[in-house]
Parts: sequence; structure tokens; C-alpha cells
Amino acid sequence: MPDRSNRTLDSADHVRTGVIAAVLPLFLAAAAALSAQEPSAAAQSAIAGARVFGERESGCIRCHRVGSAGGVIGPALDRIPYLRTPHGLAAGLWNHSGSMIPKMKEQNLEYPRLSASDLADLEAFLIASAPGEEHLSNADAWVLPGDPQRGKKVVERKGCLTCHRIGGRGAGTAPELAGRNQRQTEGAFLAALWNKGPMMRAAFAARGGEPPSFEPGEMADVSAYLQSIGYFASSGNSARGRRVIMLSGCLRCHGWGEEGARSSDLSTISPYPEMAARLAVLWNHARTLDPGETIPQDWPRLDRNEMIDLLEFLGAGSR
Repeated sequence: MPDRSNRTLDSADHVRTGVIAAVLPLFLAAAAALSAQEPSAAAQSAIAGARVFGERESGCIRCHRVGSAGGVIGPALDRIPYLRTPHGLAAGLWNHSGSMIPKMKEQNLEYPRLSASDLADLEAFLIASAPGEEHLSNADAWVLPGDPQRGKKVVERKGCLTCHRIGGRGAGTAPELAGRNQRQTEGAFLAALWNKGPMMRAAFAARGGEPPSFEPGEMADVSAYLQSIGYFASSGNSARGRRVIMLSGCLRCHGWGEEGARSSDLSTISPYPEMAARLAVLWNHARTLDPGETIPQDWPRLDRNEMIDLLEFLGAGSR
């Protein structure tokens, strides 16, 4: 039987340029159908993702396939639905790195570094490359929002504290995770998880342990937990959130000390540290209306930045 892996690597340069030539016209045609002026943001991201997949010196295409283009050493990426979600892609990359690192060393290939935008673009490319309508109809591709309490249990169960510290707990040979206030997106965190994969796996090996694997839902829970303990810095501002309350009409129903209405004094509100709790407060807000009462026409309308600041206020409380 012929050695398919050698054949794939010998023809990698040809395939790498071929996939771009084959894929880009399809994306451009789809984009043109959506917009007569320029490709949509989603189409542009998918085009960039095709380049991440196919153009890098140590690109995915050396071993993986999308459609009919690519290698046969690893699985076809367009046939794995959970890779089309951010946490599914992160989990797949992390779990895959254990078998990929030694294989790349055998082939004298450099471990690829990915940025947050690379991951987002690669995800867009895999969504666009999904067979038929599978990316819309396959429920396995979707992951519910993470839960911080489950995430805490995942962190403990997976052995993250054998290196990291969280609020005084853990070994401390790796960075403290609580209260770091990292001004980065969740995508940047997931990219860091991938880029530091070889180092973290080496640390587990040095202890004689096996690195954990993650399901997509577990990865979402870990991200939610890190957010709840202050790993990520919010772009919101609690003081501005208080100003939103004062100026957006909230005091027509709520009170603030001696100001406003006499119900639900917001000046004494307790903090809601978990984002899910803050969103629940806002979501359930309309349910406080009396039965049969309609939402007033002057109900406050908030833009994106005002909502972010309001959420930050709810997280900090009125202190």
C-alpha cells in the first residue's frame, strides 16, 4: 500500500496554493450575491480563514482536509460540527495538540501560532465549508453559554491547580488566574491556550501526568468561571453605569436614595458578580409590570456602550 502521508507532504506546496485558488472564488461569488459593493464581514472572515487553513508554512492543510483539498493524516475538519463554535474549536485544538506535536516534530514542522482573529477566521471558514445546510441544522455544533459553577469544578477536576493558583489555592508554578484583569477578548484567551499548549503539556509530562482533554461545553464553562473570578477585564465602567441609571429614565420607576420613585432603591443594590445573574436581572425586568400592562413607549433604550456600563454597575453594586 502506498505511503499516503509522504505523498501528502511531498505535494503540500501544490495543495496549499490549490486550495486557495479553489476556495476563494466560491467565497467571493457568495459575497457578491450578498452585496453588490463588497463582501460581507462574514465572507471576508471566511476568506481570511481559508488563508489560515491553507497558506501557512505549517498550515492545517498539511495534514487536514476541507472538501477535496488537503492532507489525509488528520481528520477532515469540515466533518466535525463542534469545530464551528468558538469553544468547540478551542477544545478541538487543545485535545488535538497532544497527538499533533510529536507528528509535527517527526515531519520537522514548526508548531503553528494562532491569534484571536486567526481562530475567528478559521471558524468562519469551517462554517462556510460545512456540507449543505449542516452548519445550520446540526444541533451538536452548538454549545450553550458557560456556567461559572460548573467551570470551577472543571478546573479542579482537570488538574489546572497543579500549576496555577486561583485566589490562594493551587501550586503557583504557573500564573495566578484570579483578578488578573487581562484586557483581552475571550478569543485571545483561547488563542493563548493553543499557543501555550506545548509548554503546558511539557509541564504535565514532567510531573508524570497526562494532560486533560476538554469537551466544548467544558471549555465554555471554564471561560465563564475565569470571567467570574476577574481574569478578564471589563470594558465597562461602574461609574458610567450609574450615570446611565440617572439619565436614561430608570428613576421614573426606581429610586436612588431621595431621588426618583420610592420602589427598588438602586442606591442599595447588592453586587451580582456573575454575568449570568446580571443578564437575568435585566431579562426578568419586564416581568415586574402588572398583568395586562404594556411596556411604556418611553421605556429606556440603551446603546451597546451604555448596556456594557450598566452591566458593570450591576456587577459592582452600589458600593
